Formats: sequence, structure tokens, C-alpha cells
Amino acid sequence: MGSTVRPRVVVVGGGVTGLAAAHALLAPEGAATDGGRGETGPDVDVTVLEAQAQPGGKIRTSAFAGVDAVDEGPDAFLARLPWATSFARRLGLGDRLVSPEPGGAAVWWDGLQPIPEGLLLGLPTDVMKLSRTRLLSWRGKLRAATEPLRPTTPLDDDAIGAYVRTRFGDEVHERLVDPLVGSIYAADTDRFSLAAVPQLADLAAAGRSALLSARS
Repeated sequence: MGSTVRPRVVVVGGGVTGLAAAHALLAPEGAATDGGRGETGPDVDVTVLEAQAQPGGKIRTSAFAGVDAVDEGPDAFLARLPWATSFARRLGLGDRLVSPEPGGAAVWWDGLQPIPEGLLLGLPTDVMKLSRTRLLSWRGKLRAATEPLRPTTPLDDDAIGAYVRTRFGDEVHERLVDPLVGSIYAADTDRFSLAAVPQLADLAAAGRSALLSARS
């Protein structure tokens, strides 16, 4: 009788997706990450390749600004969508899940600065509230306040960064939009499409002024 060849799978990338894929391959039948049956079960050799010194991809915890543990990258998921919660429980992490504490958000820019009120994913909707923030220089505030006076921006380059820089200036993009949208999507917003963020895409398509459209 011929011997059975044990299949071998190589997963490229040790971020959360790669690690979840490796777990699904090795999980016993009935414990696949989609809640169905694992197709391979444990009878497979799995190797995860990761270029960085530690797995996790963009998700990691580091010391920062005198705080021992600060989450980097995506730091939460929606509990009303069951997949991430059930996956954490299958990994034995169910008793370590916690809900985020309510509190104001801040951006580190020459120190920890509170994010001003009246923003829509970082885009200003209230010039008066924006005028009180220390995150922007007076030039940056003036540049943002004059957004309604600018001509319609063609959407030939649909990157969020290109659109926001054209409409509101570099400071709004670098100190407000990129920290917020970039952290939500773990993305470089200079290379991330408007279409991936429907709220911003709708504003860009609504009319000449994103600031006025966001207020309506």
C-alpha cells in the first residue's frame, strides 16, 4: 500500500489574516473560523512566514509617551458582528475581551492634543470649533476655513489624501484625517481610495464644498 503524503501549506504573512488562516487549517473539524467544518483538519503541516521580528502585522502593543501599553493599528472590533468575538473565544481569549471606555480622542502632535469637536472622519464641519484647536496652525485653520471658496475638485485621483489636501490643505489631512481614517482602516490615506470610505466619498460627490455639504 502506498503511503499518504501529508500536505504542506505555507501562509505568507503573519498578520491577523495570516494567523487566522493558519488556525483554520489546523483547527479540528467543526472549529473553522467561519463556523463551519474545517476542510483539512489537523492532518496538514502549516508554516507561517513573517518578515517582521514578531507576528501580528499592524496590530501590536508598545510603550509610548510614558504609558506602558498603547495599542497600535486596529484596536477594536464590532461586538454586534459575531465572527471576531467567537474566534477570540475559540482561541481561549473570551475572558480577556473588554469594552472600550468612553472618553475623548487625541492626536500626538507636539504633545497629546485633543481632537476638536465638529469633525466628520477628520473633515471640519464647524469652523468656529476648529479655530480653538491647538492641532492646527493659524495658517492651517485659515486654509481649511476657505475650503468653500475653492473650485470643484476633479476626482481623477481618488486617493483620500489628494482630495483632502486639495480641499482643506496639508495640515487637516496630516493632523486630523489621516490619524482618524488611517487608524480605522490601518491604511496610508495618501494611497487609500475615497470609495473605500462611503461617508467621505459621498461628501466628495455631493457638491463643490465638502465643508458645507458635511454641515447640511
